[in-house]
Amino acid sequence: AIGLGQHRFFRQHAVRRATNWKLIVDAFMEVYHVKRLHSATIGPFFSDSVAISDHFGPHQRMLVARDQLGQLRDQPPAQWHPQRHGTLVHFIFPNTILIYHPDYISHLGMFPTAPDETLFVHTMLTPEAPADERAKTHWDRSFDLIDRQVFHDEDLTVCEQIQRGLVGGIGQDFLLGRFESNVRRFHET
Repeated sequence: AIGLGQHRFFRQHAVRRATNWKLIVDAFMEVYHVKRLHSATIGPFFSDSVAISDHFGPHQRMLVARDQLGQLRDQPPAQWHPQRHGTLVHFIFPNTILIYHPDYISHLGMFPTAPDETLFVHTMLTPEAPADERAKTHWDRSFDLIDRQVFHDEDLTVCEQIQRGLVGGIGQDFLLGRFESNVRRFHET
């Protein structure tokens, strides 16, 4: 329905980060951090902690509300579009995440290389190959924002801080709240 099969490889970045792979998956299984951690990047485009999710065996999907969700009240269902009014996230157990941005898709792979290290691979898929230099510049800027600023400077940096805290001796038990049902389901699986 979203046309994933027609998307094209555009760009990829792989990096080792000093965190357990499951902490990275956890970051993409809840949405309450988006408005706060990403306040200077993508946070303004999203509603605060509004999402719906379901699961299929060990796999999960979540639709995260964008700031334009309120406009749906005045539009017929035929005009509703998940990539315009929300961000769809597919988690394919155990280590794959697809994020459907408004005009491209991020494919994330988390590959543990040690208990406290993960190879994080982000691949950008675009609906078509860039037709000209202007289109290429657009995709490059989008990739840099999501890959460098959002994923690496924000999400993965916090995951590394949590990893250091765990190694430093803070408790090994976590209390999960009602906004973390997807995190709980992932760890139970």
